[in-house]
Amino acid sequence: MTTEDQENNKQELQFPIVHDKCPVCGWTKKVTEMMRDEAAAKGKVPKDSHMVAMRGVTPITEMQTIIQGLSIVPVLTFEYDVCANPDCGALYCVNILRQDMPTSDLQKIMGIAPQLQQSPPGFLGFNRQQRRH
Repeated sequence: MTTEDQENNKQELQFPIVHDKCPVCGWTKKVTEMMRDEAAAKGKVPKDSHMVAMRGVTPITEMQTIIQGLSIVPVLTFEYDVCANPDCGALYCVNILRQDMPTSDLQKIMGIAPQLQQSPPGFLGFNRQQRRH
């Protein structure tokens, strides 16, 4: 590892991280972007719509924090698209975003049922003895 490589590894990441061209062939056109432009020309979507082929969210926290809910955690969002070069077609990451997201939203995305809290005695203004009378 060279001194320059070591210095690059010490730098903090600056978000968003954007990849403007295909890492395989160098083309700048993406399939989803071209399809959006065609749809926008026909008036079907706004010209400035943000579209990507695929999106993934990775929470930067322990799974237990997400399951417990009721907090906001940092997440990385990875956006992918496909190179529009007919001779290439590589799927590659075009954007990496760092955001804060409520754990309730993460639970929905990940298909996790929120953990129910035990109700204290007398919850809803009465207790069992009062209900029987």
